[in-house]
Amino acid sequence: MAESQLAYQHQKRTMILFCICYALSVIPLTGNIDLPVIVLSLLCIGYRYGEIINRFREHPKKAEKAVIILVILAIILSVARHGIRAHLVSAFIDLLVSGIALKFLEQTRQRDLVAQVLALLFLSAVPFIFHFEWYMLLYLLVLVFFSFCALMSLFARQSMGHLFRYCARLIAMAVPLGALAFLVLPRFNPFWQMPGNPAASTGLGEEVDFNSISRLIEDQSVAFRAKFDGAIPRERYFTATYYPQFDPVRNGFIISGDMVRFEYHLNIYSRQSPRERHRRHMGTGTEYHLFVEPSQKRWIPALENSVSDDDQIFLTPMGTWIDRMPITQPRYYRFRHQTLPSDQEYLRRIRAGTDLQYLLNTGFYRQNPRTREFVSQLVKETGSPREFIMRIMSYFRQENFRYTLSPVSFSTERRNLIDAFLFENRNGFCNHYSAATAYMLRLAGIPAMVAGGYLGGTVNTEENYVTLRNSDAHSWVVAALDGHWVRIDPVTFIAPERVEKSYLDMISPSSMPVMSMERYRNHPVVGWLRKTLDELEFRWNSMILNYNFSDEQGFIQRFFTENALAAVATLAGALMGIFCLTLLFSGLLGRKKLRSPAAECYLTAIAELAPLGIRRLPMETPEMFLRRVQPTLASEELRQALADLTAAYNSAVYQGALAEKEGRAMLRRARKALIRACSRERRRRRASGIQGNLRV
Repeated sequence: MAESQLAYQHQKRTMILFCICYALSVIPLTGNIDLPVIVLSLLCIGYRYGEIINRFREHPKKAEKAVIILVILAIILSVARHGIRAHLVSAFIDLLVSGIALKFLEQTRQRDLVAQVLALLFLSAVPFIFHFEWYMLLYLLVLVFFSFCALMSLFARQSMGHLFRYCARLIAMAVPLGALAFLVLPRFNPFWQMPGNPAASTGLGEEVDFNSISRLIEDQSVAFRAKFDGAIPRERYFTATYYPQFDPVRNGFIISGDMVRFEYHLNIYSRQSPRERHRRHMGTGTEYHLFVEPSQKRWIPALENSVSDDDQIFLTPMGTWIDRMPITQPRYYRFRHQTLPSDQEYLRRIRAGTDLQYLLNTGFYRQNPRTREFVSQLVKETGSPREFIMRIMSYFRQENFRYTLSPVSFSTERRNLIDAFLFENRNGFCNHYSAATAYMLRLAGIPAMVAGGYLGGTVNTEENYVTLRNSDAHSWVVAALDGHWVRIDPVTFIAPERVEKSYLDMISPSSMPVMSMERYRNHPVVGWLRKTLDELEFRWNSMILNYNFSDEQGFIQRFFTENALAAVATLAGALMGIFCLTLLFSGLLGRKKLRSPAAECYLTAIAELAPLGIRRLPMETPEMFLRRVQPTLASEELRQALADLTAAYNSAVYQGALAEKEGRAMLRRARKALIRACSRERRRRRASGIQGNLRV
């Protein structure tokens, strides 16, 4: 393809803007794009850029077909390796990214370039599928800005500075209109949902053994935030799920098959039975709001004894809350934490129908013999289940058990891991204590299971919310005593400070990585920065990401019912302000027309003739202006300077000389010569006593 055929469409700066837009769109998606697709896309774009600058020869048409075949093969291999369900979203993104890259090779007409810009604009919104942070909005504005610049460069030959200023005004004019549309346009729940990527999962796992949460506590990312309308509870046990089934191989507890089947049959069309809806007795208590980060699971970490009237979530037979769809994007839930004993009693009766015999399974009879002998001896010495539980807690305190976040690793090949923990190592974190306690309670004939969730968190007293990270994951025990479920947390007997403190508060800053902000959290500046960023992210999640139709309705109703006159005046003023702002930016856009560098240089030069009474008429070309004005000029120097300026402008515009250094230099020299001639003419007129100027 000859460069002369695309001298206007394929300018170097347009290709650079295309590459910037493509790179900015693909960088946030690198974790979701296969490496062969990235390599092939970069080769296509690099070769096309080399063609434009005349470094490479024109590629054959067969090369495009070969690249398409390679991309399809790479996607098919990735889908075969990861599975269609796990790799479905990534496969579509691979097709989109590679298709736009291949479009670089097919830019033969102006229409292709416009289609390329529109495709890049669509690609700029794709990172929001995986990234929901507040700074991604600023990132999107930058992407749209460069996309507008690329689009404008196709139709105007102005300088890059003019392009940037023009597109910046467009973005500034669109922002208030977009904010108004965000506030007033209705929003509804989605009718479909993107499938999650298991590789990016966070949160609790499917089992509680001696190593599961040890991997989770190393993750400092935010799991969820809870904002309370009243006082923040001191003991904050957020239950996500229960692990009732004992796994003798791992010496741990896993989710029951009934729970897995219950979740499996839920979908976006699931409806709740009238009996379950009747159970949602709101009662009294403290209302709180959960802002949950994506976890790729259905589990909702709610406080114990919490109820909700949200139809989008389900109360499981075990008494936990789950969403009808996996949480693949930030979600908002509203709960009420029951405080009255009568309401809590009602909730306890909900789970009374659980098969208690199922919660007595302890695996192989010969497994963990020392623990079995120890429990048998305690049962003989105690007279009630509560006394037995207190003896176990006393054993933890008296035998120098230690709570540590970096315990001695347990070999999964050993069958008697609970024996090793209780009688040999005697140090561990929540998983070790909860698994061992639930196991001993079952040996004593007390139905028990392990609960998994989050504990503690970092409290923000000014905004009255708690931030819980994945490192705050915790497990404890619930046991059936006297017809009720009772929470038992062995960690509170070993490390009572864990109830109110988060994971970060219990470790030394010096043990954190050098590049981690948590290492310097005690520094005033770093502490203030951490708090500010956390509040900003909380406001973004609560006010932007979770702003839905019900919030919009409530805001409008509250706004109008409190003071109708002030509401009408405020809304009218807001609309008028946005209208005036739009007119202002429209005037700014129309005030300065887009001009090429040659036209800008020519117009600034002939503006020097205005003090002499010589002005260019509307719609007058440079040649017409020269023929009309030149005979009226008395100075030979001035006539020659204007003729040279007109010749230089014509050469720059119509002969392509502006792209060369000689053409730009010639135009600048002609402008300077005209300015000097005008200056001498003005001095001559002042010296000769001419007061007025002849208007031409």
